[in-house]
Amino acid sequence: MKGSGSNITVGIFAGGKTSSSNNVTDTDKITVATTGSEADFADLNVGSRMGSAGGASNGTLLFCCGGRAAAGRADDKEYFTIASASTGTDAGNLAEAKSGIAASNGNSKFLIAGGYDGGASNENVVENHSFATSGDAESTGTLGAQDQEGAMVSSAARAVYFRGDSSSAVMEFFTVASGGNATSFGDATVARTSMGSWSDGTRGEFAGGDNEGGSSTNGSNVIDKITIASEDDAADVGDLVTIAADGGGLSGT
Repeated sequence: MKGSGSNITVGIFAGGKTSSSNNVTDTDKITVATTGSEADFADLNVGSRMGSAGGASNGTLLFCCGGRAAAGRADDKEYFTIASASTGTDAGNLAEAKSGIAASNGNSKFLIAGGYDGGASNENVVENHSFATSGDAESTGTLGAQDQEGAMVSSAARAVYFRGDSSSAVMEFFTVASGGNATSFGDATVARTSMGSWSDGTRGEFAGGDNEGGSSTNGSNVIDKITIASEDDAADVGDLVTIAADGGGLSGT
């Protein structure tokens, strides 16, 4: 599950997949400053959306993009108003139905990168969407390689993408306002796929992931940090309590 976002105070986790392989429509909320359990928030509009959906927030709205739905991969976007619990509202479409995408947070617009459409190869397309509209996403550039299950952290100006490739620790970045293709940023400490990620607009962190073919015993518990405004390699800053992949992350201040 990666359809997550926050307004600093409240965090939302949208959709997912149960241990019995059922997709879920549920959306839960937490209070970021506490350690209490999740509470029910609302439901997805698409019907059911499992992991690999991109979540993007500007602190007011949370957009959930693509992912896996009951009928296959989804090409739709929907949004929630974080401060009020209500079912997701349709917000246009991606260029094609795909899962395994990563999305950035931002102020005015967000990026949607990579993914898998069910065909022979992954995607390298990067699309953008304005938080102020509900129209279709628009193409804005490409990743340095075809990729899925990557992760993004972002500031208001820049989005950094960590490739979801268990044989490559490459990170690359985009200047959100100008668009264009990916530029080299640096390397993470561990190559992996299906990471969780979060940022406070200055520092970004990538956590966990799968680094050898899907087995939980081959996953990662490493947490890496970067400074989003720089171009440098990541630093290891600790570990998750347990090995984990396909998580969603969010942050407060």
